Amino acid sequence: MPRLALISNLGGCGRTSLVAHLASAFVERGRQVLAVEFDPANVLGLHLGLERSPEAGWVSPLLAGEAWTEAGLQNSEQIAFLPFGRLGGADLAALETALAQDEGWLARHLSDVPELDNALVLLDAPPLPSAFARQTLAAADFILVVLEADGRSLAQLPALETWLATLAPDQPYAVLVNRLDSSLPLERDFLAVLQYRLGHRCLPYPVHRDEAVRLSFACFVSLFEAHPQSQALHDLVGVAGWLEGQAALAGASRVTP
Repeated sequence: MPRLALISNLGGCGRTSLVAHLASAFVERGRQVLAVEFDPANVLGLHLGLERSPEAGWVSPLLAGEAWTEAGLQNSEQIAFLPFGRLGGADLAALETALAQDEGWLARHLSDVPELDNALVLLDAPPLPSAFARQTLAAADFILVVLEADGRSLAQLPALETWLATLAPDQPYAVLVNRLDSSLPLERDFLAVLQYRLGHRCLPYPVHRDEAVRLSFACFVSLFEAHPQSQALHDLVGVAGWLEGQAALAGASRVTP
């Protein structure tokens, strides 16, 4: 069950949106996909077409001693996903403490989903260095780091590289620049600096800022359904194709028509 973790050390980079859109792109390419939300923000379902965030998620059955996969949902695109659900502050703090003490928890539990042995698993987590993000790093076969072409991402790049070297020294990773406005010279300059600093780790093409992404979110539909000719969708299809070529993800199964 190949696992792709999307992470960042900065909030607001569009990471969760990318999880949903890449899930759609992989399904369109014939892949079986499971998206796992490991972020207490509990908004992945909104990006997958739900009109409101689920009250119940994998956290509730886990705390009740039941199978966490009982919370699984499936959207109209046949994307299976496990929402986080809502959790009170005290329970959330206790869960984060427990996860910090057992960083192999997610990897073990994902291995207990036999019906998805060959699915491509997309993992979404809050920014590093949270315990939830560390869980996804430990469980991942490949890590996709999401940044933007701005001074904030560039300034935090050394810290990000240190965390990856410390927390995931053996996992391959690449960096995707999201929401690029190529009409702005400053963003083009930041992109060039990031590409120079990161070298081969930076994907050769970014995902462009596109109003179609916001419109599809507002209408509770995917880009494939609402805006099939959009620039962002073109970029995302290219990213999905590039990721399929990575050895760590090559085992994901195709759905038989």
